[in-house]
Amino acid sequence: MKIYHYLMRGLEQQMWFFGQDVRHGSNLLARYGFLPSRETGLQGSSRYRFVSEVGLLELHSFCVGLYREKQPGFIFVRGRMNAYLHGGKAPPHPGRYLGESLAIPRSEWEWQAFQEAAGSFLGWVLDYERWIDRLAGENYRRALQPHCPMPWLAPESARAWLQAYREAPDRVSVPRRKNFSAAIAPRAV
Repeated sequence: MKIYHYLMRGLEQQMWFFGQDVRHGSNLLARYGFLPSRETGLQGSSRYRFVSEVGLLELHSFCVGLYREKQPGFIFVRGRMNAYLHGGKAPPHPGRYLGESLAIPRSEWEWQAFQEAAGSFLGWVLDYERWIDRLAGENYRRALQPHCPMPWLAPESARAWLQAYREAPDRVSVPRRKNFSAAIAPRAV
């Protein structure tokens, strides 16, 4: 599923933006309501958690995810450049995924569950991005994006594409960007 790879690129750029939000002078993630987790991740990277109406959100430099008690969640593992259906109730320890409830969707049911969980996560991301615009101004992301090591789409285009994916993953179009295929070449992990 080619579109899935574009989603991975969008999530990678979004994770970089989250990292910049933490480094912002007032730690924008903390201002939003994320709390540092007592458990630190590998390599000293902080873990941030936020309980929202869609479930527990956890952000770390290795992974980002939505975890829910009564239905599967969603996790994007940056180093693997892959997203998974998460069957556990609690987030995995970043960087240690052996034995975790991670599944690459294969059956029709798993794909539906994955798309539903991904849609819930992306809905939160889009709400967060609107909040960022109100707080830091619409130029904040635009000013950051040229510094992104693996830039994807301009922030407005990325949000529009993520919204379209959320609404109809089976009908979303390939994002239009010059030399986009070169930007998504696999990298060594």
